[in-house]
Amino acid sequence: MDARSIVVSNGFSYKELLKLKNDYLKFKKELKRAGEEEGRGMSFIESIIFVSKDSVKSISTLFIMSLFYILATIVFDFKQTLFAVPFLAFFVIAEIYKNAKSENHSILTEIKLIKLGLRIKINQLS
Repeated sequence: MDARSIVVSNGFSYKELLKLKNDYLKFKKELKRAGEEEGRGMSFIESIIFVSKDSVKSISTLFIMSLFYILATIVFDFKQTLFAVPFLAFFVIAEIYKNAKSENHSILTEIKLIKLGLRIKINQLS
């Protein structure tokens, strides 16, 4: 699958795509003012993919650390795992919220961007 078909089938609403397009146009305008020629060749689809990969990067690190902690607590003390899972889930949700607010997206848009980034990574691996 190509990148465009993955982005289209991800489930973004019209309002979310419009917000992402406005962010893309602001970014292009800032590059034009700064005089940088490098980023001007990036298309709208490429900018959505870039934002989604950035969203996945911060979540994947936190998720992997959480997974290792849960596996360690299962091996050593199962009762501690019962407290660890909701505690670590709270940190993942807090990270999603922080990313959404820093980029001025809704939480649902951030979750869709994470889903898109994961789909792209899986598509690249296969």
